[in-house]
Amino acid sequence: MGRTGAGKSSLINTLFQQELATVDVLPSTDQIQSYTFETPIGETLLLWDTPGYEQIGMEQYHQAVLEKAAMAEVVLLVTPVNDPTLQMDLERVKILKQQNPDLPILTVVTQVDRLRPLREWEPPYDWHHGDRPKEQNIRAAIHYRAELLQAYGSVVLPLVSEDLTQGRSAWGISELSHSIMDTLEPAK
Repeated sequence: MGRTGAGKSSLINTLFQQELATVDVLPSTDQIQSYTFETPIGETLLLWDTPGYEQIGMEQYHQAVLEKAAMAEVVLLVTPVNDPTLQMDLERVKILKQQNPDLPILTVVTQVDRLRPLREWEPPYDWHHGDRPKEQNIRAAIHYRAELLQAYGSVVLPLVSEDLTQGRSAWGISELSHSIMDTLEPAK
């Protein structure tokens, strides 16, 4: 879940390593869509791509997301790095946690390649401890969101989605994948 343009559909394409969800400059997800990935040994992962908060009637959106969240193992809150106004995200997370207190939420901070220095994107980056300007800015953006979301127990991680049209490889996807797996019960 997340705001329009946060990168929800791009994240799905990056996780599945194929172009499944439509990505456009204009909002393209106008209803909840499901995507299923099956491993060669029959394990499945089901992801729901939700419309941006602004895309459909607020009450209709709230209800649909709450219904899906009640069935979910984990929620991915997707928020773009250059959008410091997180009030809508905080409101939705608060409601989700009130109705599903044990539901794990992973906050995915997208588009971190757009942080200063703007023209620099030379991964790998050690955003946890590195001292390069890009690493420091990624760390600051993550800490800011972590501080705001700490009451809801959200893990906050940086990510850059893959974009084959621009020749950009995904970054941060391994850490996100491990975090998703860590939130799931071992039997699942």
